[in-house]
Amino acid sequence: MQLPGVAFHPSGEGTNVAVISEWPGSDYRVVKKVPTALYYSAGNRRPKKWGFDCPTPSGTEPGMRVKDHFKLYLVEEYFQKTAGVLGDHAPENYEDVQMWFEDFLTALYKEIKKFIAKELQLDDWRATKVEYLFSVPTTWDDHPEVLDTFKTIAAKAGFGESEEHSLEVSLNEAEAAAVYTAASQRNRHLVGDPNRNVRLADELSRLREGHTVLVCDAGGGTTVCFTHWFETASIG
Repeated sequence: MQLPGVAFHPSGEGTNVAVISEWPGSDYRVVKKVPTALYYSAGNRRPKKWGFDCPTPSGTEPGMRVKDHFKLYLVEEYFQKTAGVLGDHAPENYEDVQMWFEDFLTALYKEIKKFIAKELQLDDWRATKVEYLFSVPTTWDDHPEVLDTFKTIAAKAGFGESEEHSLEVSLNEAEAAAVYTAASQRNRHLVGDPNRNVRLADELSRLREGHTVLVCDAGGGTTVCFTHWFETASIG
């Protein structure tokens, strides 16, 4: 089950990146990601539940079905190749995939709006300048047309509904992980030194021209590290 996370950064000096860690149905646990899952009843267009509120397959009621693991289906070529071999787990048509994306993003948007407005004590969400920056699966890089499809669906779900709001889909997940790690000092770690000299990790982790950014997108967890002894790539 895919688990997207949502981080936000209030404008202004001295502000830090924060992550939404409270989700409906999570039983007040601190969790930084929410399951990409929807719970539909037969004959109803809109989902009955989403995220953590969705039951396990064994807890599904008659006439109900959980839809998840649909992230890759938005690439129509992938959908066409796999839909015929997955049986009941596959969507009936490509329009269903787009519907699931819209339903999930609609629920996600409502939760984002509610959480951040409360957290930052905003009086008017629509009048607040908001920039939505989406990262997308790295596998979508080979299918640039799907980015426009995703952006259209996100807009229909409510993202960018105000003139003060903007919506961008620019980085893939691996690139986003690299950018976040580069900008967050507490996420930098000493991974090695070719001269085996003991130096401060903070000193080694500073990015300079000639450093290399290594991203390992292993599925389910993207790891980023910085090395300073390669001369094959530069930052900036």
